[in-house]
Amino acid sequence: HHIKDQSLFLANLNSNICDSALVKPMNKFNFIEEILSSQFKDLKFIYNSKSFNELISEAKIVVHAYNETTIVETLANNIPTIAFWNPEHWEQCPSSIPIYKKLIGCGIVHECPISASKHLNEIWGDIDNWWQSKEVRIAVSEHNRWYARTTNNQLKEILDFIRN
Repeated sequence: HHIKDQSLFLANLNSNICDSALVKPMNKFNFIEEILSSQFKDLKFIYNSKSFNELISEAKIVVHAYNETTIVETLANNIPTIAFWNPEHWEQCPSSIPIYKKLIGCGIVHECPISASKHLNEIWGDIDNWWQSKEVRIAVSEHNRWYARTTNNQLKEILDFIRN
């Protein structure tokens, strides 16, 4: 299902977006390149030429095709992000559902690859306007407060947490 979802996402992108896409498969799933290349002849794949942080810092937008830690990393680094996955295949922690509903509501998370590609097609001309919208900023801030909180007093906060 995962490869089919990626194919649907790519097939529904405007050609100029698909032509500029860089796909970074997980190393253990290199067969994805073979399958997707047969459907999308000009698709470009990258592996370990640069670190993940270098890649996302250079990206116009990052699209995640499954629920994993890298979504937290892009949101924490304020990188425009779209993610899609089938909720039947990726179990969601009950406490995270309200936060992810906000991410769905503002167009960051999609439960369907076609929805994600349509959204990217719509915002491609002005990603920053979408990313800086009030609804997106609120959803990202709330997500980061729960899953990517930063502090200047890490040691003190950890010790306070342990003491309490």
